[in-house]
Amino acid sequence: MSQKIKTVLILLILSTSIIFFMIDSQNNNGHPAQSTTDNIKSKNTSTSLPATNTLSNTKVDISGKILSTSSFATLQGTRIHGNLRVDENGNLIIDNDIKKLLHYYLNVEGEIPREELINLLRKGIADYLPQPAEGQALEILTQYLAYQNALQAQINQGEYQLQSGGIDGYRQAFELRNQLRIQYLGAEVADAFFAEEEAYDLYTVTRLELSSDTSLTDAERTAQLSVLEEQLPEQYLNVRKKQQNRIAINEEISALKENNASIYELQDTWAQHYGAEAAQRLVTLEVKRQEWKSRYDAYSQQRQSLQSMDLDDNTFESQLNALKESLFTEAEQKRIQALDKINEDG
Repeated sequence: MSQKIKTVLILLILSTSIIFFMIDSQNNNGHPAQSTTDNIKSKNTSTSLPATNTLSNTKVDISGKILSTSSFATLQGTRIHGNLRVDENGNLIIDNDIKKLLHYYLNVEGEIPREELINLLRKGIADYLPQPAEGQALEILTQYLAYQNALQAQINQGEYQLQSGGIDGYRQAFELRNQLRIQYLGAEVADAFFAEEEAYDLYTVTRLELSSDTSLTDAERTAQLSVLEEQLPEQYLNVRKKQQNRIAINEEISALKENNASIYELQDTWAQHYGAEAAQRLVTLEVKRQEWKSRYDAYSQQRQSLQSMDLDDNTFESQLNALKESLFTEAEQKRIQALDKINEDG
């Protein structure tokens, strides 16, 4: 099995975490109001929550119970993701917000030792939540950390390398990881944490199966892919649509360039999709790209001319260096050297 395929598989296994990060960032502008049964009263009444986190008819989090986010450079300028909530019986409400909150603070790892970070998180949970929610939350944290360690161990041991090859290998890998989640977290927590992610995994595998199914016509394949996309969780569907829009715009711009469209035509098209300000930035980048391409094309032609002169090595290198110095800055010459090596190897 080629190293490239193995790498692609592992990236697929982990890629949905990146998408979740994108979705969380997009949704980080506030939280919807909750019923009064979701409200939590802190055991430590001497420590007040920040003014932005009231206890009346709104979700609350543990931001006031652990180190301020300003203490972590990684978290400066961000708003806390996720919440810990209890029901009317004092039990922890199991939902994806728990995972969001854990990820938010665990991303600080590297600034302080992991053990210290986990202790801070445990203390924040213990100081804030009443029993039995406190014990339930701490147990989930322990289980989640154990799951992360087990997943990394399986990756290191090559568990996610394709065994049977092809699409079946991807499906088996996703199933192996899903079973690991249930093993460490239990079915309820695993579903709350990963239901949407696993729905996207299923979409990914099914899309690959449809794409490789030679019994389908192009029209049938397109129709089934459309139905499949409509079944995606809304957040994934929104991200998917944005990706498709970007691809469509890039294809439109590429077509214009192939037809030698002027910079003004490109600017008009960019402005229609992105607005005038963004279009001007893209025009600036495009002008720089075209100017670079013009200089590099001139260099390539003159370099070929030097190669055809049958010069000795010293003379060739001397004249080539002089050519580079006449066309490029010192920093650009390093880029040219890399491009020349790529072209020679190719």
